[in-house]
Amino acid sequence: MKIIFVNANNKSVEFGNSKPYVLISVDKTDIPEMDIFTQKAPFQDGVALLGYSLKSRDVVIEAVIIGDDENEVSFYRRELITLLNPKLGLGTLIYDDGIHQYKIKAIVDGAPIVSGSDRTKTYQRVLINLLCPEPYWSALHEMLEELALWRGALEFPLEIPAEGIEFGYRESTQVVTIDNQGDVPCALRVEFTALGTVKNPSLINVYTREFITINKVMQAGEKITITTDFANKRVVSEYEGIKQSALQYLDPNSTFLQLAVGENVLRYDAEENIDNLQVLLYYTPKYLGV
Repeated sequence: MKIIFVNANNKSVEFGNSKPYVLISVDKTDIPEMDIFTQKAPFQDGVALLGYSLKSRDVVIEAVIIGDDENEVSFYRRELITLLNPKLGLGTLIYDDGIHQYKIKAIVDGAPIVSGSDRTKTYQRVLINLLCPEPYWSALHEMLEELALWRGALEFPLEIPAEGIEFGYRESTQVVTIDNQGDVPCALRVEFTALGTVKNPSLINVYTREFITINKVMQAGEKITITTDFANKRVVSEYEGIKQSALQYLDPNSTFLQLAVGENVLRYDAEENIDNLQVLLYYTPKYLGV
């Protein structure tokens, strides 16, 4: 098992089973604590449940720094402090148990605690506290569902027969079933790409009838990306290398769709020229604990 912290400067430190940073334990990776909100009326037996939410998560890493001599241990300790600089802001903590990999955004809560008593010339114990503002672990890599796209069919070496050759073909699945195997609903990143003009592309949840519709005639080569993350909702258009907000084109009755836990059936559509539309769906399952 190993734990990797990647700081905001994209520099990483790994705690595993080899020097210089050997992992002893990692704590508080299971279900985080909750805030439960209640209300009590005069003379009421018990309380009325108003709601609940998960608290932020603390992760504690215990490790040892191992070197060949006192100078090497001192060098690695100083390197660790630099890599775990809390002033850099949010980094990414990666949990790898040898079978599964998960990640979570985290910030170092103060400098590593260095034990003054538990040390030798080649050994130094350290304790690292991290705060994870959002409590969910997520899959290490974003998942992709392709609803409609063009597949290349050209291969080399190339021989062109008399009847011609197919350079590519359209692969289209207007309805897709996505199984969200996480513990909670997760956001989508929807990419609409116009291969020719397309009018009013949309994505519909077949079960709930919720939808996302862009009220716009997309030009050939234009891409519109809708991100439905709770803290990062946005609609962005990219055309001829220029990116700009396209939130004004979002249908007012649209919903920033989330994938429910379990099976989700989604369908794409367009008011005109649906065959010119390429649709890609990205999502990252979230987990309560690892």
